[in-house]
Amino acid sequence: MTIDRLPFEGFEIVKKMNGGSNRKFYRVRKNGKNYVVMESTPREVERYYRINNALMQNGINVPSIYEKKDGYVLMEDVGDMSLFRLTKEFGFNPLLYQKVIDALLKLQGIKFRDLPRFSKEKLQNEYEQFKKFYAIYKGIDTGEWEIHVEDAVKRCMEVDYVPMHRDFQSTNIYIKENKVYFLDFQDMHLGPFYFDLASLLYDPYIMMQNDYREELLEYYAHASGRSLDKERYLSCAMLRIMQALSAYIRLSMEGKEFFRGFIRKGECTLKNILRDLGFNKMADSIR
Repeated sequence: MTIDRLPFEGFEIVKKMNGGSNRKFYRVRKNGKNYVVMESTPREVERYYRINNALMQNGINVPSIYEKKDGYVLMEDVGDMSLFRLTKEFGFNPLLYQKVIDALLKLQGIKFRDLPRFSKEKLQNEYEQFKKFYAIYKGIDTGEWEIHVEDAVKRCMEVDYVPMHRDFQSTNIYIKENKVYFLDFQDMHLGPFYFDLASLLYDPYIMMQNDYREELLEYYAHASGRSLDKERYLSCAMLRIMQALSAYIRLSMEGKEFFRGFIRKGECTLKNILRDLGFNKMADSIR
């Protein structure tokens, strides 16, 4: 059908694409070629457009933008081969993950001028969302969690800040023509350099074996030249998985059933992280 209400003429909708945000995405076609249209608020479209251009100018592979109008963006379709899908269909590929880490390091080296800073208040607010959605849903008393979470927030903020994708997991990373593409980057911040790495290596969509996780952590350390602190790294991983679990619960309550299937995997991941940090009582409360 023709998209009468969108400001791009001559396109037909191929399908509406699912996602976890309030933004709407459509795969569309014109003259036999596929494109993607994003629909959002004009303010968010401008932010997306600005970050997209900055990433592209710095050699990061992101979808090319062809036109934007009135809260809509017409952009390149990078296909269906997400890191999640590739891993699910063909198995875990350490070399592919190394390519993703190389691209992440390139992202972390960009000198952005106007990204918001990932603040203590932001991290604490996300923990409040965890209590509101996940802890209530599971009937967990988080009273004894508070001091450990406060310490984790402090440890996360003690490290160098770099450009941070903010949702760096396998459904937002695509492979096209053997190149790594980043999607869903409009919530970028300046944040702890561990955060995106932990998001990738503790991604509940991909239950990575611990041996692979350790190998990739070493690969990041060698490629970045950074000396890694395991406790700070795990603290960032803990807070990231808490954020993801609260999102899975909320999105499931909104009828997005895809996310319900990853609640148990997220719980398993969080329990393992808590035990590695020595927070055994917290881990035992997750059932």
